[in-house]
This record gives sequence, structure tokens and C-alpha cells, in this order.
Amino acid sequence: MVSGMTNLATLRLSNNKLYGPLLPPGQPSNLLGLESLHLDNNMLTGTIPNELLRSPLLKVLDLGHNHLTGGIPNWLSGLSNLRILILKSNGFHGNIPNEVCHPQNLAILDLSQNDLQGLMPRCFYNVTAWVDGTPKPHIYGLKQLFNYIEEVGFADRNQRNRSLKNRLNGDIPEELGSLDGLHTLNISRNSLTGEIPKSFKGLRQIESLDLSYNELSGAIPHELVLLNTLAVFSVAKNHFAGKIPVEGQFFSFNKSSYDGNPDLCGYPLERNCRNYTTRDEGDEEEEEETSWIDGPLVYYCFIGLCYASGFWGCLGLLFFNGNLNKAYFEAIATAISFLLCMAIKFKRFFCSLGRSR
Repeated sequence: MVSGMTNLATLRLSNNKLYGPLLPPGQPSNLLGLESLHLDNNMLTGTIPNELLRSPLLKVLDLGHNHLTGGIPNWLSGLSNLRILILKSNGFHGNIPNEVCHPQNLAILDLSQNDLQGLMPRCFYNVTAWVDGTPKPHIYGLKQLFNYIEEVGFADRNQRNRSLKNRLNGDIPEELGSLDGLHTLNISRNSLTGEIPKSFKGLRQIESLDLSYNELSGAIPHELVLLNTLAVFSVAKNHFAGKIPVEGQFFSFNKSSYDGNPDLCGYPLERNCRNYTTRDEGDEEEEEETSWIDGPLVYYCFIGLCYASGFWGCLGLLFFNGNLNKAYFEAIATAISFLLCMAIKFKRFFCSLGRSR
């Protein structure tokens, strides 16, 4: 009966005990005017029927917390007006198809708590809602009326309540750093490896960044201190090492943001970075600023100055007074010896200063 309501714009049947397939077998859908479909928190089974393509105006599709299976359909690219796609807490498996990037206005994508695996798609820069940071209009969505936030989620959230978890692996795509309209990125509880891309400094509007419970390593990029809007940050349970940045928003994050990374040091942790040999990029930049102290230039300039002073001092004295006695020459020799000793001491002092920093 519902499938014949061609002018129906919003269908909300969330939090019920509906079971069976989304559409009865062999029954076509004629919901031509449907814009918002909410069937979350039910017991629906089967796959997502491609009859939804007959609803070209669909903007919100929330099928979260059901028992749906199969792969993420490739034909979702045909829903060009789709803005919110929530498929979390189901039994979807396989790789994430690149077609999920095709709806240009997609603002919220939540595929958490499924059995997805493989690499993260590198096509997200095609989604204009995540790339340009322009304000978006109000639409009907998960709440009655709200200003929706650009979000990407592949995390395994509330793991205690579900046995399934995503198993995305490989490196984090550099392309994610170009999504300057993104507000939330949650890719926690996967098997991602490698380092945090330095391109993440381009996430100019990011407010929440959760990379916890992965296999990430390396240093926390110093470039992330440029993210002035970042309010929530977690890299817990990874293999990061080196000094934690303490500039900008990073000064406000507590210890829990870094739990489970024994090679991290610095504030807010109690581990002193002087006891660790691993250094982040900020340390390397600091070393570059002071490396001239350790170099031979200062040492040889000092030696040259001492030599020139002694040499021209001797010549000057000999020129103005030809009757200098032995005491004068001994005094000059003593002065030169003193300057050479001072040069050696200064060299050792500057070297130790550079190493301590």
C-alpha cells in the first residue's frame, strides 16, 4: 500500500519491530516523491533493493541497526540527490565501492559496525559537500529539522553490543586531507597502518578526529596544530612515537587521547621526551634552527679570530717598539694560548648545548 503513494515525501518507521525484506518480493516501488526514508532500529533482513532507484529525489536513507546483508550496492551512485546515507550496525560485507562517492551532495556517510574490509576509497575528494566549506541549507533528516554536519564514519562504535566490526586496512588516503568541508572523521577500530597524512592540515573545519584502535605508527604530524577548530582528538591504542605537539588545540587534549602508545612523550603524558630518542618533525625543525652551533663554522671562525688577533698584535708591537724584551713575547704567547684554550672550551660547550636541546 505504501509503495503506491507517489506523493509521499517522508516515511519514518524507526524504532519498531519490523522484520523481513525492505520491499516484498516482486512488488515495485512507486514512491516517486520520496525524499526521506527512516527504517532504522528494526529487524529488517535481506539486501537493499534497487527499487529505491525509482525514488530519484531521495535525500536521506537511514537503514541503520537492522540485519541487512550483502555488499554496499554500486547503484547507490544513481541517487544523485542523496545527502545522508546511514547503513551502520548491519551485516554488510566486502569492499567499499567507489560509487559511494558519486552523490555530489553527500554530507553524512556512516558505515560503522559492519563487516567491511579492504582499502579506504580514495575518491572522497569528488564529494563537493566535503570539499567546499560553504554553508548548507536546512533539510529534514535524523532529527525534525537540523543543520546537518559533514561526516564520514567507518568506525566500529559500541563494539560491546555488536560482534561485527569493519576491517579496513592499508594506509589512510592522502586525499582525505583535501576535504576541507569535513567536520567529523571517525575511522577508529580498524586495521589501518602507516602514518597520519600530513595533508590532514587541510581539514580546516574538522571538529572531531578519531583514529584510535588501529595499527598506525610514526610521529603525530606537527602540522595538525593548524587545525584551530579541532575539539575532539584521539589516537589511542596505536603505535605512535615521539613528542606530542602542544600548540594550538593540542594543549587542551588529555591523556586519554594518547593511551596505548608507549613511545609517545611530552605533555599531557608524564613521560619526559629527554628519555626518548624518537623525535617528531617539530624536534627536527628545532634542531635545524640550532644546528649551526654544532657545525664547524663557529669553531673555525673563532680559531681564525684568535689567530688574527695574536698575529697582528705581535706585528704591531714589533713595529712600534723594536726593543721589546722577552717578557713582552712571553705575555703575547700566554694570551694566544689562553685564547686557543677558550676556543676549545666554547666548542665543547656549544656541542653539549646542541645535544641537550
